[in-house]
Amino acid sequence: LGQSVVKLEKVEPGRLWLSGIDLLDGTPVIDIKPYVPYADIVADARNAIADAPPAPIAVHWSDETLRQAHEHGLRLGQPVRELIEQCLAQDPRPAYQKPPPERRYGVRLWDLDVHWHYPDDGEIRVLDLQRAAD
Repeated sequence: LGQSVVKLEKVEPGRLWLSGIDLLDGTPVIDIKPYVPYADIVADARNAIADAPPAPIAVHWSDETLRQAHEHGLRLGQPVRELIEQCLAQDPRPAYQKPPPERRYGVRLWDLDVHWHYPDDGEIRVLDLQRAAD
């Protein structure tokens, strides 16, 4: 299995016409993703849908979650707050999701479970950081 950046020449029902790839005719192509110029970096390629990195989302902390991040940062010897902000500011949810404010999201970083939600459009609030139960 390999990963390649290819040019989509045209789309027909049940068929994609690709160029710039070394495959036998009829080889299945799985897990198609759009070309993202700021990540894939192929000279002269373009994608009008995602031609620039997304604008970062504001990440807000309560006094308690800041304290948790500080304590875990000292314990781990890592800049926990800064790294969580960098990850969350990129809006890790699927682009098609616009969840209700009460929906909680989570991710594991190091041995921490980090939870957050989107109280308003364009805003993330960190809810808590907890040691993973493993």
